[in-house]
Amino acid sequence: MDFSKELLFLFSALGVCNGLVLAIYFFFFARPKHKSHIFLGFLLLFLSIRIGKSVFYYFNYDLAGVFVQIGLTACWLLGPFLYFYVIYATSKKEIKRPFWVYHTLGLILIALFVNLTYPWEEYRPLWQNYFIFGIHLQWLAYLVAAGIQLYSTFRRKEITTTSNGSFKVWILSIYFGNVIIWLAYNLSPYTSYIIGALTFTLIFYLLLLLILLTKRRKSLLLLDPPKYSKSTIESAEVERIVHVLGEVLKENQFFRDPNISLQKVARKIGIQPNKLSQVLNVNMNTSFPGILGTYRVEAAKKLIVENPEYSIESIGYECGFNSKSSFYSTFKKNTGMTPAMFKKKANI
Repeated sequence: MDFSKELLFLFSALGVCNGLVLAIYFFFFARPKHKSHIFLGFLLLFLSIRIGKSVFYYFNYDLAGVFVQIGLTACWLLGPFLYFYVIYATSKKEIKRPFWVYHTLGLILIALFVNLTYPWEEYRPLWQNYFIFGIHLQWLAYLVAAGIQLYSTFRRKEITTTSNGSFKVWILSIYFGNVIIWLAYNLSPYTSYIIGALTFTLIFYLLLLLILLTKRRKSLLLLDPPKYSKSTIESAEVERIVHVLGEVLKENQFFRDPNISLQKVARKIGIQPNKLSQVLNVNMNTSFPGILGTYRVEAAKKLIVENPEYSIESIGYECGFNSKSSFYSTFKKNTGMTPAMFKKKANI
């Protein structure tokens, strides 16, 4: 093997080895834990096996038939696991296990039957003329299905208005990377068989760069990443934060400040903003704007009753609302009536 071929072999094999390492990362170490990471790990594993077979077959045409069959069986599972990954990564609902268990079981049984009944060594023309074509056709069908799923996901209004841009770049890179690898293999009669392996190596390093250069990794890997980690705050600490929060908001009528923010209040309490946000959302079942609205509406109700000469609009500004519309909408959300209705009901 001359130097150029050695370099080609090294570059192709590097992608395979690193793909296996990245598969292990998604199996065991990717955070936050998510089912889609398991499917992505299997996708990378099968890609690495398929590409590894191509690399060794390209440089050793007499490769043992069992290794060829393992590589082609991995290729048989590429499309399904890309599709499963896309489904689980883009769905906000829990998906029942049989969806993928029975599906995968059927594909494995078909693969076992073909591999045991028609071994490569004895039926090489059958594999080269029919089975490989069928494998690539099935791969294409799943690529189309995954593409349709992505298209419908990113068309949804709730996704387009609050889309996770980094996740979109990530999953589209994985999808189109698979499309390019499929094209590389199916166009190899007009180019070179090793192009698929080289394409995988290139795409792998691009994906690795995305992971390494993204600061908020969980936003990259998930469409709707969990806001908080699974670690809970001790009940005694929650009680302390809730107590101090009440004192801070009441101190000098702090909630009346229209420029008040979660960060300012967290500094007053002496905790991190994300910890205060977790207490509000998880333990108090509200949000920072929600608790501010509660304090402001209560103050507004008191002013309406005690100062009937004040205009409703001035009371809203006095209580910390920065617009008439936000005062009316928050007041109605908390009381079920507008400030004018409340004033009339109070017989003022």
